[in-house]
Amino acid sequence: MPKQINLNKGDMLRIDSTVTDSNIHEPTDSSLLWDSVRTMIRLLENAEELTDETIPWVNHQLGAKRKAHAIFNTKGQEEKVPLYKNLLNFTYKTLGYIEIAEEIVRQHSPELLMSELWCSELAHYKPLILNVIDQTERRVLQGENVPAAEKIFSIFEEHTDIIIKGARDIQYGHKLNLCSGKSGLILDVVIETGNPADTSRFLPMLERHKEHYDIAISDPEGRTLVLLTSIGAESVSNFKPLWRPPGAYEEMIAYTSNLEMTRTERGIKRNDVWIARPDGTDARNLTQATSPSTEEQLNELIIMEKEPV
Repeated sequence: MPKQINLNKGDMLRIDSTVTDSNIHEPTDSSLLWDSVRTMIRLLENAEELTDETIPWVNHQLGAKRKAHAIFNTKGQEEKVPLYKNLLNFTYKTLGYIEIAEEIVRQHSPELLMSELWCSELAHYKPLILNVIDQTERRVLQGENVPAAEKIFSIFEEHTDIIIKGARDIQYGHKLNLCSGKSGLILDVVIETGNPADTSRFLPMLERHKEHYDIAISDPEGRTLVLLTSIGAESVSNFKPLWRPPGAYEEMIAYTSNLEMTRTERGIKRNDVWIARPDGTDARNLTQATSPSTEEQLNELIIMEKEPV
């Protein structure tokens, strides 16, 4: 039966990683500063529509754009430093304008809902812009090698990570770890944070596989399939035998139980599968899908009547 319907037994697992790209332009210090300035200009223009009060500001968008292009076309890091200082100056000035605009909008805007939305958008972008300024000053002006974990690569897709795999090109996006079965069917996928080494993710991915999939048994000819675990389903009544291994060396029964699990564990409706002798002794946990009782506690609670073989 399992062979006929091509079931994935789960006894063979392949783990591989790939990268999915974020929808961003190539991140450079100058392009991120330019993104910051033009975003703040847009917010300033929107702020003027929310209040009749005059917001003092100067539009440095064109000047910032020219400096960003000049940096792109200039060769040599030393030659770029004065241009970066000018671009940072435009960014700082625009940041000062936006802080004044925030006070005016909060105090004088008659559009309460729209002003709150505007302030919320500013609260989102402002720390990202400050991060861009900080990493530019550290890297360009101070010559510091800024760790990747302290950088951002887009103020619009701030979740983006930098991924370097071997000698291949740098990619900006997210690392994915994929698990597939013998047939090639994808069984699990994890979107990683940062760029963890493939070797460090092997055991965690294997444990996820063990926790997320049921355990089933069948007779040698594959004619019957009995589910031992019941992950995600309602718990069967405690102590109810589900399986007696035919021709086993010693008499054992299998059952699921949520005894001694916490209320939270029962709330997610996971059960462990245990095997024990028919009199309840030698109980052993096979799955540990959640945080089960210790074997000693379970042995004290299990009471089973021996069934005829």
